[in-house]
Amino acid sequence: MNTVAVNSKRLKLSKQLASELVDCSASELKALANRQRHFACEHIATSYETLDDQWQSLSTALVIEATRRTLGFSLFDTQIEAGLIFAGNRVCEMQTGEGKTLAMAIPAASRALEGRGVHVAVPNEYLAKRDYDFLRPMFAAVDLTSGVLQTGMDEASTRNAYAQDITYGPGYRFAFDYLRDELAVERSRVERATQGRRFQFTPGCDSPRRLQRGLHAAIIDEIDHVLLDDAMSPLVISHGVQGDALDADWIRAANQCAEHLVVNQDYQIDAKNRIRLAHRGISQVYTLQPATIECELVRPWHEYVTLALRAQHTLHRDRNYTILDERICIIDQSTGRLHQDRTWSGG
Repeated sequence: MNTVAVNSKRLKLSKQLASELVDCSASELKALANRQRHFACEHIATSYETLDDQWQSLSTALVIEATRRTLGFSLFDTQIEAGLIFAGNRVCEMQTGEGKTLAMAIPAASRALEGRGVHVAVPNEYLAKRDYDFLRPMFAAVDLTSGVLQTGMDEASTRNAYAQDITYGPGYRFAFDYLRDELAVERSRVERATQGRRFQFTPGCDSPRRLQRGLHAAIIDEIDHVLLDDAMSPLVISHGVQGDALDADWIRAANQCAEHLVVNQDYQIDAKNRIRLAHRGISQVYTLQPATIECELVRPWHEYVTLALRAQHTLHRDRNYTILDERICIIDQSTGRLHQDRTWSGG
């Protein structure tokens, strides 16, 4: 049976089952949702097959009825059909005003009823908080917990948000927290190895130091933004040291050297704000290289000067970055939001 026929069958069955749930009490609705969860957990543990149409349709019916009771909305066929497409691990395009937030609640609840947690990735924190606040009563009506990731949350609060059945957050936050978890596990492995203990590291294994409960299912809102636009900013986590860098004197010297160079003669800045030293510029740079600095270079001298030129001419305060608590805080160019835990690459 093709995808269109399957969705048509599930749509019809979901609406029929939803109409039969109208007279259920709140406790009966939760009990039914928990039976769905119990069946899914047992089925997934013993079979690699997907859950059948009846299970998916009943899960969808629970969302339809819970939405009607808690939010006062009756889902349209287009919303239900879109939700079924999402639940089938496919991409669905919806027009503005068609109710994408409610449509996405169907796969979020369905996958959460499998008992292993769902991440709902959206473009920014505002949308994550908005959707979380809006849908939380509906999820609670079918006995599903939900959480949201926000800037400023401590480790305990972040871990608690991930422990819920459904977790809302910006796409980049899920990725960064995954990287932090991998760093924590690797650090634990190194610590155990240095203590002389035998320890085998298995990628993806559970650890009490992890923030995320696991990587079972992710639902992505505005997939073009989250997977394409955000991909323009590489996700890199590095560990810095307090105080001046070991090569701080070379950095200061490069900054002074850069002030003596002339644009379009010693260096060029292209349309993408990339800086390239000309032959004359390279000669100037090495002529001006100081000979009295005792610390070692960690990169070629001309690269220090190129970075200094980049800082002076392409990174502007209150446009590319701001200063918070005497620290540089990068400004996201697509959203205008501050990222206190990000640094630029290349030094």
